[in-house]
Amino acid sequence: MSHPEAPFYQCHKTVQALEIRSINGGWMFPEDTRYDAVEIPDDYLKNFEFKHGIPGYWVKYADGYQSWSPKAAFEEGYHLTDDSAPATPEDKPAKKTAKKQAKH
Repeated sequence: MSHPEAPFYQCHKTVQALEIRSINGGWMFPEDTRYDAVEIPDDYLKNFEFKHGIPGYWVKYADGYQSWSPKAAFEEGYHLTDDSAPATPEDKPAKKTAKKQAKH
């Protein structure tokens, strides 16, 4: 008797995420230094078997759940949203105001 393959799922969630530079003493330090370190739960390392030196992302879901994703898998499955707010106003992408002004 042959069983069917497991079904496929496509992600459509919006998450917060930062590429991990290092984890030390309950804190995750992001690769992008414009962002502050993030406090991680005590069981983060145990649950996700994070190994220093393996590139990956800290991921936080809308309900507050935090996980780790390998870099390649994360970058294949997610893209930066238009409403992401960079750390400084200088880095903030220009809004679509130029288009609106041109119509007037």
